[in-house]
Amino acid sequence: MRDNEFNYEHLKRVMDKEDNNKGERRNRRKKRDIVTKMPTILALAVWVILFAVWAVLEQAAPDRIPRWLSFFEVNFDATIAYRTRWDYSLVNVALMLLIASIGICATAFVFSRFRMRRKTDKHRGSVFFVGGIAIIALIAFFIQFWYFIF
Repeated sequence: MRDNEFNYEHLKRVMDKEDNNKGERRNRRKKRDIVTKMPTILALAVWVILFAVWAVLEQAAPDRIPRWLSFFEVNFDATIAYRTRWDYSLVNVALMLLIASIGICATAFVFSRFRMRRKTDKHRGSVFFVGGIAIIALIAFFIQFWYFIF
C-alpha cells in the first residue's frame, strides 16, 4: 500500500471495535473477591442463626404434656414434673441472636452496596429475604414476649 492511500479495512475494524464497546467499561474483575462473596456468606450465617433461634426457643418453651396423660396424673402425681413457664434466660439468648442476625443482614447489605458501581451489578436477593424473615421473627418475638421485655 502506498503512503497516500487510505486504509479502509483498518478504519472499519476500528469503528466496529468502538461500536461494540460503546458505553461499556472493560470488566477487570478476574474472579469474585471477598467483598462480592461476603453478602452470600453473611446471608448463610443469618440462616444458621435463625435456626439456632428456633432451637433455643424450642428448649425455652414450656413442656408439652402428652395427650395420653390424664388430668389427675399431670396435676397430682409428684413423680411427673413438667415445666409450665418459659425459661426466660433462654428467651433472652434468642432475643440477642435475633438482634445479631438483623445486624449481620445490615452488614451484608453494606457489603452488597460496595459493589454497586456498575450497571451489571445486582443486589443479592437472599440478603433482603433473610433480613425480612429476621425482622418478622423479631416482631413476632415482641408480640409473644411483650410482658418479658417491658
